[in-house]
Amino acid sequence: MNAPRFPVVTDPAYLLAARQMLRQREPGLRPLEAAQRLGVSEAELIAAESGRDALRLGGNWARLLRALPTLGTVEIETANAFASLRRHMDLRGLRVDARHARLETGSDVLRLRFAHWHSGFAVREGERVALRFFDRRGSAVLSVRSLPGADTQAFGALCSRYALRGRAQPLCIGRHDHAAFWPASTLDAGWLRARWAQLTQASLATTLLRSCGLGRQQALRLLGDPWARRLPSTDARQVLEHAWENAELIQVTVSSAGALQRTVYCPKSLRRQRCGIAADGEDVYLMWGTSPATALWQVRTPDPRGTCTTVEAFDASERALASLGGTTIAAALTMPMALAEA
Repeated sequence: MNAPRFPVVTDPAYLLAARQMLRQREPGLRPLEAAQRLGVSEAELIAAESGRDALRLGGNWARLLRALPTLGTVEIETANAFASLRRHMDLRGLRVDARHARLETGSDVLRLRFAHWHSGFAVREGERVALRFFDRRGSAVLSVRSLPGADTQAFGALCSRYALRGRAQPLCIGRHDHAAFWPASTLDAGWLRARWAQLTQASLATTLLRSCGLGRQQALRLLGDPWARRLPSTDARQVLEHAWENAELIQVTVSSAGALQRTVYCPKSLRRQRCGIAADGEDVYLMWGTSPATALWQVRTPDPRGTCTTVEAFDASERALASLGGTTIAAALTMPMALAEA
């Protein structure tokens, strides 16, 4: 059956009617897919349901985040158009300041930057409740969901406290203002390679690039072999799925405009789903979005445990989308890379 086509209209009544039609035709359609069919952002589609299945949140994001530990253990999802990472996390260790928030629980890391947060909603998803936050383009940044079968009373109290009062202003969907990077011609690639080789741990790479005013993919182009290698044009999802299935220890990272989520675990077996993959025996889910990655890199970074190898996906605007790393990731990548180069 051909997917229905709709004219691009942002009137809430129209969007609600069109969304209902899509639900009837394709019950399993995700909100992001429905929004793209209707030619609007996901935030606009959810905003159209305000007063029904959605409640717009307002106020100071830092103040709202400081109230999240009352929710206990929840499902955290960081998403972009390429992929999303879902993981159960206990929010009682969340640390919040005026511009950032950070949560570390065992091998899980969540980092948030409020500068890119533009709108938020409480959304009823069947028997579950989700707090969903979006950037200025209406793209999902972070979702905080109640666990299946869990009591949602704490969610209800928080939503009542931080609901936007009065007449809500339009979302004013626009574009991100991306940071300006130094022109590549002004940078000394040899100097960068020397500094990269002197890194004492992989996590310091981000600090190095920030001090140079370099974007991640811009730095990878300058580094070149043996530190960075552009992988052949192939299906990034296929490569990541193969690495997920064959590496012994996996570190998965997914980032959005205002959030970064990372988890490390030992996969037991792979379970493929309609829109992604999951680890049996673990509450880890890597779900595929609707847009492909435009660049895929294999990156090597010095680390006390030995060279850390990751495969990293980027979009056309050079934003980092997702990365996969692990103790045997280089070997796990051998087969899909050989197929791609054949």
